[in-house]
Amino acid sequence: MIEHNPDPSNRKKESETSDPCTALVPDGESSVIPARKNVPDGEGFMESAWKNFSKHFRNRKTHRKTRRTPEQRRRILRRVFWSVGFAMLALVIVSGISIVCLIAAAPDIDALTVSPSESATCICDQDGNILRKLTLSSSNREIVSLDEIPDSLQNAIVAIEDERFFEHGGIDLRGIARAFLSGLSKGRFSEGASTITQQLIKNSVFTEWTQENSFADRLRRKIQEQYLAIRLEDQMSKEEILEDYLNVINFGSGCYGAQAASRRYFGKPASELTLSESSVLAAIPQNPTAMNPISFPENNSRRRMIVLDYMEEQGYITAEQHENALNDNVYDRIREYDAGYDDQSVYTYYEDALIDQVMELLTEEKGYTYDQAYRAVYSGGLRIISAQDQRIQDICDQEFANAQNFPAGTLYGVDYALSIADADGIVTHYGQEHLKNYVRENFDASFNLMCQDQDTVRKYADAFREEMLNAER
Repeated sequence: MIEHNPDPSNRKKESETSDPCTALVPDGESSVIPARKNVPDGEGFMESAWKNFSKHFRNRKTHRKTRRTPEQRRRILRRVFWSVGFAMLALVIVSGISIVCLIAAAPDIDALTVSPSESATCICDQDGNILRKLTLSSSNREIVSLDEIPDSLQNAIVAIEDERFFEHGGIDLRGIARAFLSGLSKGRFSEGASTITQQLIKNSVFTEWTQENSFADRLRRKIQEQYLAIRLEDQMSKEEILEDYLNVINFGSGCYGAQAASRRYFGKPASELTLSESSVLAAIPQNPTAMNPISFPENNSRRRMIVLDYMEEQGYITAEQHENALNDNVYDRIREYDAGYDDQSVYTYYEDALIDQVMELLTEEKGYTYDQAYRAVYSGGLRIISAQDQRIQDICDQEFANAQNFPAGTLYGVDYALSIADADGIVTHYGQEHLKNYVRENFDASFNLMCQDQDTVRKYADAFREEMLNAER
């Protein structure tokens, strides 16, 4: 029994000298505090605590290891396996349902046409010679049969675009696998695997594919495109598909189809193309702008070499033909022809009158609206046989252009019409009053559709046209 001592100083001394297992509490009664056990002399409390914790942790690990038997480990692995398996199965089911829904939403193949629906109209003289080609930006093509396209161009296109075209049923599974593995190795999926059939559908059915801005849009279109390609192969022969493809595809410089491209780059029909010239055209469709042989001959030349390599590897040409094509100065001929190329943007008076007459016949006798008649004339693929004798017409044009045939002070009257079609096919028409108001606001406030010379007329007309085109953009 410890005697209570009210003196604080004495209490402190007693606690300092008391047994280590006891201590005084504030109310003056004794309390027992457990003493540290198994602490060697000179060892600190923290060090002892750490050793005890480490020993306890090692015991727990040993205990766990001894509890996990091989059967338990196999059971855990089975659980993981089944979990992953069910997750993958769920993913496959969801993907399958999504694909079925996309296929169900695809256009009806029976209601579709992959043949080109728009082509240029040709005005011919009385002997059938082409005087003028009328076309919109999306219809600059001349439709020809496969017999009018040389084997060299057919084989070049197949070699570079779809080497197994005559073997697959619309989609090339080997090509898809190759593109997938190539994408994995490169870290980006940029290599294409579209067949000629798929490209035909893309350019004929999914015409707004260039406006896709997300992976989901591209995936949706790709799935529907592959489905339709398989269906199309059941309805058309390979030759029919290739013919439509060579009439639809973009060959740059505003040319659609092999015939229009051949006339633009070489000044001759496609049937007269050589192997060297065919390889130039076959190099274009991958990127019609970057592979344009006029604007970027170096790019086209590099891809043309690949075209010829593929043709030799696939047995379409011999090594000698390959070498002869490479040695041909084809780009010099393209450059020379382009230098003298005349797109004939200005119509003659006779052609203007003839176009007006055809438009009038379509609206009055066929019941077309003005816009329908306009599209028929400029993209309906018409062949207009006129009564014009080109030799006599040239003489008339020369005499009319000679200012000496008119008295001094003769003014030039302006008869003006301009029609602009936007990307949606909506046509806006402008006439003389629009031109007159524009000139009065920007050049001559007293302008009354009469000018002293033709150069002034052209200056006003060109400025107005440029202003209206910019407004449409």
